Amino acid sequence: IQNNVGRDFAVTYLESDHKSDSVGMTITAVKNSEIIIVTNDNEAYKFQLEAGASKTLALSRNRRLKGSITSSNVVHVTSTEDIILYGMNCVLSPSDGFLALPITSLGKEYVVASYKPISASQFAITAIEDNTHINISLVKSHDSNLRSNRQSQLLLDRFQTYHYMDQRTDLTGSVINSDKPIAVISGNKCSRITANEPHCNFMVEQLLPVKTWGNHFINVPIPGNKYDHENIYRIISAFDGTKVNITIADTVKYVTINKGLYHELHLPSNVNFYIVTSNPCLVMLYIKGISGKNGFSRPVMMTVTPTEQFSSGQLLNTIGVFDKSVTNYIALITTNNKTTLKMDMLPLPQELSWNKINNRYYSTLIKVSQGAHLLHQGFPTDRLTTYIFGIGQGTSVAYPAATNTLVISRNCVPNKHTIAGNDIDDDCDGIIDEELQNNIDDDGDGLIDEDLYATSPELQMESILQLESCDIHSTTKDNYNTKTFNYSVNSKCVLYGSVAFSLRKVDTDKLASPCGNSMNREWILTDACGMTVRKSQQIKIMLPLSSSIVLPQNYDAKCSTDISPQTTGKPSINITASCQNVKIPDPVIDYVDSITKSSCNEVIYRKWNINYQPFCGENTSYTQEIRLVGYRAPILPEIRHFNITSNSIRLYWSVNSDDKKCVTGFLCRYRPADSDDPSTTTDIEVDKSANQLQIPELLPNTTYTVSMYTTTKCGRSHTAVEEVMTTLVEATSSYTEDNTESTDKSVNIKSTTESAEGTKSTTTTGLSTASTTKITDSNKSTTKPVSATVDAQRNDEPVSTGIVVVIALVIGVTMTITGFVAYRCHKYRSQSLTITEKKSSQSPRPSSDAPVTMVYASGVKKGATP
Repeated sequence: IQNNVGRDFAVTYLESDHKSDSVGMTITAVKNSEIIIVTNDNEAYKFQLEAGASKTLALSRNRRLKGSITSSNVVHVTSTEDIILYGMNCVLSPSDGFLALPITSLGKEYVVASYKPISASQFAITAIEDNTHINISLVKSHDSNLRSNRQSQLLLDRFQTYHYMDQRTDLTGSVINSDKPIAVISGNKCSRITANEPHCNFMVEQLLPVKTWGNHFINVPIPGNKYDHENIYRIISAFDGTKVNITIADTVKYVTINKGLYHELHLPSNVNFYIVTSNPCLVMLYIKGISGKNGFSRPVMMTVTPTEQFSSGQLLNTIGVFDKSVTNYIALITTNNKTTLKMDMLPLPQELSWNKINNRYYSTLIKVSQGAHLLHQGFPTDRLTTYIFGIGQGTSVAYPAATNTLVISRNCVPNKHTIAGNDIDDDCDGIIDEELQNNIDDDGDGLIDEDLYATSPELQMESILQLESCDIHSTTKDNYNTKTFNYSVNSKCVLYGSVAFSLRKVDTDKLASPCGNSMNREWILTDACGMTVRKSQQIKIMLPLSSSIVLPQNYDAKCSTDISPQTTGKPSINITASCQNVKIPDPVIDYVDSITKSSCNEVIYRKWNINYQPFCGENTSYTQEIRLVGYRAPILPEIRHFNITSNSIRLYWSVNSDDKKCVTGFLCRYRPADSDDPSTTTDIEVDKSANQLQIPELLPNTTYTVSMYTTTKCGRSHTAVEEVMTTLVEATSSYTEDNTESTDKSVNIKSTTESAEGTKSTTTTGLSTASTTKITDSNKSTTKPVSATVDAQRNDEPVSTGIVVVIALVIGVTMTITGFVAYRCHKYRSQSLTITEKKSSQSPRPSSDAPVTMVYASGVKKGATP
């Protein structure tokens, strides 16, 4: 920020009527500094100051300028760190002083402020760079010898100074321009404000460049003056047509001032006023001298700081004096948050009397000890300015204690789209950067965040943070702060505050588990400007665990139907903790199977779910593929019709078209129904394209159990469709159940007979040739001719979904049948036996006397002839 604090100063001292008195300066260090002071005639000083320390130097009387001449009589002050410098004129006792501006705060345009001279009105111009061209336009002189030459040009080199005096003319309003930065100091050798003042006094001020002038001004509280004692305020303009609004109590006065002219206000000390100008102006206060040690015995002049150049804090110093009886005052003007003010890091005395100037500003006078003092607001958007007064017998000193030197726009236009901390009055209210980014109307003007001093701090962090600790249940220890966030705060706020930021945390929703704790933490970051940002974070404090997981590989089951995890594999997990006396619970593992059929194969997708209880309920999943190659659920043929004779049975079947492509063949197994002897069982293998089969060489009037199996790539199905059928008594006729027409088709047939010794004999023949089937009966093998006829399987029939067991029960030792009777009985699962069909002509009763037990179909009268 541009202000009166700096490291490089060019200081000059104006001529005084008391030529034998010395001049001096007071230097205060902002930081630990080494200061060097040099002059053109080898007067030099070098010393060190600690931060906040001050030193007052009395310089040679030769430092005073003499006559209207150009010289190199400049005091050059440099420092390794920032310092504050005040100039002082000693006439027996101090008589006025000035606030020196560093080279960085100088400008190229000035308007002289002086007063009616008793001896001479004067100013001095100092160049900072070589080849500095300067134009001077003086006001009209009352000295006839000086009236003709009021415009002049100068060429000055670095640290050359031009001193000008007029013994009869008030030089106020003279305009000075240059092409490079210059310093201008002005005043009076000795002057009275009123004719009846007891003494004239040396008056001096280092002038503010026009670029730093403001548009808003407030009256200054003055110590020691009687309320009815008038002082003079001069409003000086550097622009034509400057409109001025002067509000005194409830009265508003309007005036217009042109370039180089001024308007005077004569006001008592107890009157509050507020000045607003259309163009930037310079306001100079002239305090009248009065009799008595409690007031100003000599007149003084002092620059009034515009509100645009107020700041949130100021380091200042009372002027160094040789007369210890001088009383020092600080005149303080501040915004309405006066209760947050501190001086020297302590709250202001409660007994202070505050004067309310308007709805925004307050003023007061503070009696202080000699030396450095620090005043600052609790918030940087609250502003203040200060003035130093020194009052004693024969002593009158007044000067601004500090000021910003920001560049003020000549024609202020409100700007809503601004950059925070740009040192511009964006809302044209006379205060620069007075708002914080907090969604609050800080300055009470009805606007929110419109002229920002600084942006709010930033706080960045992981929304979920997982940490490790063996002490997971501790509520008093917290070693996680340094790992949880990154922050940034505005540099202006860091420089302003004694503490860069404050950080608080609030923990809620704490949850504990065997493996760790979790909580929700809200971080609250407040910077030195008082702006706050909040961020929430979920923190998990876990045991330091290590784990290894072995997942099962994909598995090819081929024709096996054992797909249990013991066969296909399951996850293996090993979890350990690097903490003593910590028991790790086992994770919970389960799985869910989903089956997908692909052609004649099946794929099982086994999703393993692993609940890591040691990791506070976090789950992981893995999908394993189990491929059942060539495996299908049982495919059941559906027997469509059959033909029975006394010595053969012909079967016709079909298989669902979707299942047929998975069938590699069929197997027909038959045996006498009343025999449990394995040797009486015969197998006939049939090609997959077959849809019929004739079982030859059967015994007449004999009940057989016939089973039909399918075979796939994985072998014969373990589930069959069974039919129980009885051959006819005579071979001259046949019994037929026919629901479809069959078409003969030549296929290969395999016939296998198991002997009593357990050996098998298989013969494969074509349809149109004779086939032999070895039948073993009572340890006797019999070879019988076998012929088979097959039909093409019908593809539009439904798939059998269960095992249908057809059992025909014919009980009797001897049965004489004159007609041709066949029984087809069905048993489905555990249902009772039922005669389901009767297809024959009427038959006489059996001739045998053997007892016969009959089971009748529903609706058939008991005792009826079958």
